Amino acid sequence: MRSRLVSTLALSLTLSGAALAQTHTINFDSLAIGTIVSNQFTATTGATFSAGGLPTALGPNGAWATNTDLTAVSATGTDIGGFGAANGFTPPSGNLLRSFNGWLGENGDPVFTISFATPITSFSATFTGISTPASTRIFAYNASNTQIGLIAASLTGTQRLSLAGLTNATKVIITPGDFNDWVGVDDITFTLAAGSSAPEPGTLALLGLGIMPGVLIARRRRAS
Repeated sequence: MRSRLVSTLALSLTLSGAALAQTHTINFDSLAIGTIVSNQFTATTGATFSAGGLPTALGPNGAWATNTDLTAVSATGTDIGGFGAANGFTPPSGNLLRSFNGWLGENGDPVFTISFATPITSFSATFTGISTPASTRIFAYNASNTQIGLIAASLTGTQRLSLAGLTNATKVIITPGDFNDWVGVDDITFTLAAGSSAPEPGTLALLGLGIMPGVLIARRRRAS
């Protein structure tokens, strides 16, 4: 009976771990226009934004901006540049990240980092206004600061880039275009690694359902 109870518990723990693979999407629509994006999403998603982060040697032109713009702006109006061809992707609506006016004041190739409190296994983002595809890239790194993923745009206009199958990535570094190419960013989606955070109430209920049958059987046999 003891082995059956342990097996039931192990199965329940496995199911609870699978339930922890949560996916979050950040679209900046909840922010006021003009907000500088930094830690507004840390408490709810574990993602923190910061300017810079990529070695100079990896830059399209060999120099990264020390003042990369991270302003939330409306996806309509004069502060977004030109979206270009959609390439089958819907251009962002609502708010997006990076202002056209802010890009004009940057002092090099733009780059920003998103750090995650909980490791992630996948990451996607929509880029719009692309003129130089090779300059729009996503790099993924693990806790040892080892690069474990890289993808670059291949189209002008609007394109969504995705990295999947990441092994516990703890940060992504994004280069939205280069010094001569304004690119906006929106609809950032990432999936947390399963089992890396505390179970939610629903998961605990599932765990209880998995354990209770074994406990009841044990009590019946002891009574007999």
